[in-house]
Amino acid sequence: MGAHGPVLRTAFRDSVPVLFAYVPLGMVFGLLLVSHGHPWVLAPLMSTFAYAGTTQLVAIGLIDRNASLLALFSAIAIIDLRHIFYSLSVARRFPLAWRRKWYLTHGLTDETYSILTSRPPLPVHDAEYCLYLTLLNHLYWIGGTALGALCGVLVKADIPALRFVLTALFLVLGMEQWKARSSNYPFLAALLAGGVAALICRQQMLLLSLLIVTLLLLLERRAPCST
Repeated sequence: MGAHGPVLRTAFRDSVPVLFAYVPLGMVFGLLLVSHGHPWVLAPLMSTFAYAGTTQLVAIGLIDRNASLLALFSAIAIIDLRHIFYSLSVARRFPLAWRRKWYLTHGLTDETYSILTSRPPLPVHDAEYCLYLTLLNHLYWIGGTALGALCGVLVKADIPALRFVLTALFLVLGMEQWKARSSNYPFLAALLAGGVAALICRQQMLLLSLLIVTLLLLLERRAPCST
């Protein structure tokens, strides 16, 4: 491991909250996938190559309705549109090698992004830290979905309460972001955007709230220039 050992340990330490959320939540996905009559091996395969988190839960319903590949792709693209903004804001921390950059973009989930933006870049080996953090979180998700799928084959159980795990994880990561930032404006803007979007159109709440909060953040950045 050499000089990268401390970087890996730091990445693992920072990823522990994700570990305790991804494994049970991944198990929920695996259990649901098997309970809908799909082969268990589809769970780890989908988590490896799609790696869309809770969007994979949405995909189960679309697959059951025999939705076309175009419909499936469009739904996932709309739900995960926010990842475009994620990638743009942390692209400078990613290594130049295209293979690593591609994987880091592929593995940039909400939780990984939250950790990267709440922790200052390491003075050395920061690109390796980003890679280790992304890989560890990805492995947690793959392992959780595979374990849940196997449990579904052997036990035939469904545990609805585990679905709250993602909400709890977002609360923890949100608190970390709150402590790490000097300004509360992004949180207030997100709260306002979510409320307005829920009132206007619940069906497209996520997409609409992202557009509103982006506009509010752009206006906040321009404010000092206009005074």
